[in-house]
Amino acid sequence: ENADVVSIKDGERGEAVERLLEHGCASQTIRLLSWMLHNGQKLVAGQVVEALSGLIQLLGQKACPNLRYPVAKLLTWLEQEEPEHRELPMLEFQLFDYVFNHEPANALYKSLGNSCDSFAHVVQCLFSADGNGVPKESRSALKQRCLSVLYHWQRLPGLRDDGTIDGEHLAEWVSGVRTRFSAEGCERDYDGHIGEVLASSPDGKDGMWPAEEVRDILESLRNPKLEAGLFRGRLNRRGMTIRGIFDGGTQEASLSARYREDARRMSAQWPRAAAVLNSLAEDYEREALREDTEAEQWGDQD
Repeated sequence: ENADVVSIKDGERGEAVERLLEHGCASQTIRLLSWMLHNGQKLVAGQVVEALSGLIQLLGQKACPNLRYPVAKLLTWLEQEEPEHRELPMLEFQLFDYVFNHEPANALYKSLGNSCDSFAHVVQCLFSADGNGVPKESRSALKQRCLSVLYHWQRLPGLRDDGTIDGEHLAEWVSGVRTRFSAEGCERDYDGHIGEVLASSPDGKDGMWPAEEVRDILESLRNPKLEAGLFRGRLNRRGMTIRGIFDGGTQEASLSARYREDARRMSAQWPRAAAVLNSLAEDYEREALREDTEAEQWGDQD
């Protein structure tokens, strides 16, 4: 593990990767593969997958913080060169909280958006009390990772690479997930988690959020829990904001006005979606008032 992989000559690196993998040197293999990628050398997908799998086992024993960037580079390479590799979604899941900003994770979210069972399993991991022999610390880490994957959800099921939405696929995915939970007699707020996923929707063709395909689902299901999840998910996706100390709630007031106008425009055809937008507008109005009050208090101190 202490080998200086950068000093290995170009023509010897391929064989060096094989030797390192044979000896279980996952971290050094990843460094070497990343260096080869940096220098434009050809990689072998199977070796990349084996090295990343070895790192996942190693992370159960030590932190390995210096490999986050190389790992992200190799996952990105896999997404570009082998996007359908069967191991890629699980690798991105296992390394989700390890890489910076939880990226890349496109293959993971595509997989979850294509498989009702896989999504349901992730959600159920949050509430499962049965460890199935798994140590308590490992169960805790798994639940935290599942929570992180759901919280940072990036891709609407049915979203095509060209940015359009397969509305039929989306509706079938939502129906399939709800059927899965209903069949198992689940009493948790699973509809809320579906709503949070729908919050990843891009704007619709008319420039308003959420897209028309999501609005149609809201009108079809008329489910308050799902709508509450959509509301939460949209708020969570805003992230951190930057403002001057005396700016007040200008940003929030602008968002509130936009949601109010969009709600007015879509209220006739999509009243359930409009209600969610009005709730968002009200929330941002309250936040704008808090920010204005705080700015005034800072001004009074001068």
